[in-house]
Amino acid sequence: MKDSLLARVVVVLLLLGLLLVPLEMIRGLVAEREARRRAAVEEIGATWGGSQTLVGPVLVLRTRVETVRAAFLPDRLKVEGTLVPERRRRGIFETVVYRVELTVSGTLGAPDVRALGLDPGDVSFADAFLSVGLTDTRGKDWALVLGAAALFAILAGVMFGTRRVDWWSLGAPPRRFSPPPVSHANV
Repeated sequence: MKDSLLARVVVVLLLLGLLLVPLEMIRGLVAEREARRRAAVEEIGATWGGSQTLVGPVLVLRTRVETVRAAFLPDRLKVEGTLVPERRRRGIFETVVYRVELTVSGTLGAPDVRALGLDPGDVSFADAFLSVGLTDTRGKDWALVLGAAALFAILAGVMFGTRRVDWWSLGAPPRRFSPPPVSHANV
């Protein structure tokens, strides 16, 4: 039976079957790690913020008719930025997120409201504002919350540290001490 071709084929198939078990176990482990890595990257992205598109600035003018607003784009706009990659970790997984610092400059010409069919008397130039839009504000929300918390902590520290200062007397001229008059009638 040592020389039998059938026996050799059976032994080779048996070995092949035995070797497929660890191979499938490794394949399952790789698939699980890939799923965990995707989840970690999505978690980091959810807290950091997604891809951003900056829209604007746009000059918005309000009119006396509440439903009508006039929007004007700048005549010249220059946007310069520095993209800084930062590494973030969740467990054994690492991903890269990006922070950008932008410098925006430009010029806005005098808005031509007549070109939009509006009467200049109906436009409230005093209520004009600049509008800038971001497509994903999740990253900015945390920045605002952390900034507000830091400002609150700083103000609380200043208030606690100066709680005994008489602020009203700081601007007053210094008082000269004069002893109270002594009455000799009761002596």
